[in-house]
Amino acid sequence: MNRCELLRKTLESVLSQTWNNVEQLVLDGGSADGTVELLKSLVERFKKRAYQFSWISEKDSGQSEAMNKGLNRATRDFIMILNSDDYLEPASLSGFMEELARRPEIDLIYCNHGQVFENGTCRVFRHRLYGLDDVVSRGYQIPQSAAIFRRALLDKTGGFNTALRHVAEHDLFVRMMKQGAKVMYLPRILQTTLEHRERKTIAPGSH
Repeated sequence: MNRCELLRKTLESVLSQTWNNVEQLVLDGGSADGTVELLKSLVERFKKRAYQFSWISEKDSGQSEAMNKGLNRATRDFIMILNSDDYLEPASLSGFMEELARRPEIDLIYCNHGQVFENGTCRVFRHRLYGLDDVVSRGYQIPQSAAIFRRALLDKTGGFNTALRHVAEHDLFVRMMKQGAKVMYLPRILQTTLEHRERKTIAPGSH
């Protein structure tokens, strides 16, 4: 999916954060819409911000494989995954990382998230603290782009199941919880998702 301008907004939202210890990895599936040129143009800005920045642009089998590439290359203690139609709210990351520093027993933290529609309508999708039964039997899902988790959890669970197209994130979080991950819900907004016709979950042929 060629989403250069959406990705620009995503990366600009990362550059605007106040948290200083950020490693930004971008996994692109070989887009031909100017994405590579965009990534090259941002190298110096990330360097100036003292953020570690790297990217890969090559064909893959889908989103799960691309995300696994990112997981395998990540070097920080905590991981957050943003899609190209997600962006961080201004200065939002610091509050969540400070909370994790205060609560070293927490393995996974998540929150509410914003939604912006093509007609300009905005809303907040509100969650609560979900238990294992909620996510296994009752249909609740931890929001992938509004979650931060410890990289150490991957040693127990592995990465994303590449056989799953639409629920790979949910499957990963369920496996983390089954392994005893300590989960925290914070009633704030970390990121917003642009809801548009080309999103994977609603685009024609995505099912």
